[in-house]
Amino acid sequence: MGYMGFGMQKWIYSRNPRKPFAKGRIPSFTALDTYDRKFKLQPSKPFGRFFLYISILLLGLLFSIIYLKKDEFLIYSNKIQKQKNERLLQVDKEAFKF
Repeated sequence: MGYMGFGMQKWIYSRNPRKPFAKGRIPSFTALDTYDRKFKLQPSKPFGRFFLYISILLLGLLFSIIYLKKDEFLIYSNKIQKQKNERLLQVDKEAFKF
């Protein structure tokens, strides 16, 4: 026995179990349902100004945070670069010590 799904036709999943040693007739073709649907073109819904205002506000907030934190980031970046350079010089001095 089958189950409904995966495109099975109705006669497959609505069959009754057959009697032992009986060979029943299986229908060879079942007509498919025809659909007569009408689709019409509709204009899309207008994009709300609320979402526009929220997105502009969030972008402005993001850019203002980036602008305010830029100086701190540059100072931190320079500090880390100096530490890397000092470490490289120290490693070079240790490597060339004979």
